[in-house]
Amino acid sequence: MVLGYLVERLSGQRFEDYCRDHIFLPLDMNHTSFLLGNFTYENLAVPYVWVGGLFIPIPHYDIGCYAAGGLRTSVRDLSHYLIAHMNNGVYNNTRILKNETIALMHTRQFGNDYYALGWMNWTGPDNNTYGGHSGAILGGRAEIWYREIDHRGVIYFWDQYEFVRYILGVHNIENRPVERFAQMEIDRMIWEKALDY
Repeated sequence: MVLGYLVERLSGQRFEDYCRDHIFLPLDMNHTSFLLGNFTYENLAVPYVWVGGLFIPIPHYDIGCYAAGGLRTSVRDLSHYLIAHMNNGVYNNTRILKNETIALMHTRQFGNDYYALGWMNWTGPDNNTYGGHSGAILGGRAEIWYREIDHRGVIYFWDQYEFVRYILGVHNIENRPVERFAQMEIDRMIWEKALDY
């Protein structure tokens, strides 16, 4: 949120407007916004929470602190952003970030073993380097990852997330071996499919 505030102060634009002008439009991300009012409900997935074994639909909402999350987008739009990261800040011959900015964003910070500046990096069991980001809000989750050696990327969304339980640390998926195993298997299958593509 502090970084979003700095963007607004330094640019003289609202954070949403700055992102639209300097990221979304140059990357042809025409179905992307932090603001719910920029979408029609027919073009949005229904968010769900899981309560007592039931999936309960919840209303759409803005989270209010845009720089911290709440971006609405499509897999196609987000793939343009991922391609720009994989190409040192360039998508379709349009540069949105300098090479050195991308390098800094992808550099682990403060002795952290995987977190950079808005970007996560780790070494997989295959000894390859992976990068990307994940995020969640009440009713949804998104994953965006790529393998550096061959620039293979995977993006997937789902419209259900146990966010309240996650925040409270109750029934966290890390503490539920069956669910954690299922998530890891889904991730593995998605990666294998992407590598076969």
